[in-house]
Amino acid sequence: MPITQQELSLAFKKQDSFYLKKIHLYLNIIYSHIIFGHESTLLLEANDWAIFKLIETTWLTHELNDCENRYNCNLNFSSSDEVKTILRNHPVYEHSLFTYLERKSSFEDMKFYLQNESVLNLEFFEYLALSLLGASDFARKEIMHHLWDECGRGRLHHYHTNQFRSCLKSFGLSYQRDQIIKGMSWEGLAGINYFAALSHVGIHKMKYYGFLAATELLDPPHHARLVRGLNRIQGAYPLNIKYYLANQQVDRKQRTSWIDNVILPLLEKTPEAVTDFWLGFYLRLDSALRYYDHTLLSLSKQQAA
Repeated sequence: MPITQQELSLAFKKQDSFYLKKIHLYLNIIYSHIIFGHESTLLLEANDWAIFKLIETTWLTHELNDCENRYNCNLNFSSSDEVKTILRNHPVYEHSLFTYLERKSSFEDMKFYLQNESVLNLEFFEYLALSLLGASDFARKEIMHHLWDECGRGRLHHYHTNQFRSCLKSFGLSYQRDQIIKGMSWEGLAGINYFAALSHVGIHKMKYYGFLAATELLDPPHHARLVRGLNRIQGAYPLNIKYYLANQQVDRKQRTSWIDNVILPLLEKTPEAVTDFWLGFYLRLDSALRYYDHTLLSLSKQQAA
């Protein structure tokens, strides 16, 4: 067994960072094989699959129970403004990581940040596409709008993945997924693993929509500060930041479209699904908070060294 029962207990009951890293690295590798793999040798045997599902279930159960214990996940709402108010009261909303990136970050700081963002940024299209599975017609319409933006509205050189690769290249970085995930914190890996775990399982559909809604609301203020930081650094380096400029334009256009065009119509039909919405919403906020906290700490240590 790649992860023992004792290690699971140490990870989730004791929040042991060593075992959390071991677990999330294992899960990330398996998710990557399931979603992106093409080699038959990577298929899991029945016993391996059972172990994988045990680890995944233990993790998700722990996180979902934690959310239910700390937040009101039965709160009804009728507008995106009510959800935005909840978001603004969460400590992740104006996280000091983005103050640092905007005002103080060095070229090397930005390299570190971009490298740790690269896996999710380059795989996001697939995770978004998976939200189409089992979606209603009105949800599919909204998802297709998002996918169309992600693929540059049909222009290959405007694909967000291509733009991000160009951004990496301008920082002297190449994309080596296996090496990057080994160097990532468990907090960063967990953030990616949520997308993989929730995106392709029907019982998690509304949780995933809540997760994506939180992402849509959370990104704009952070992207704005990040772009200002990139512009500040760009004066001394020939950087390609079109990826973040394109995302800023999408942020302005979409804003609350996920809640307005997917979540609220779904809740009109199935109001009891509001609990799953909030669970997914808070999973994203808490996951991002842990990741941002760790990233800021890492950058501060690097600057002090």
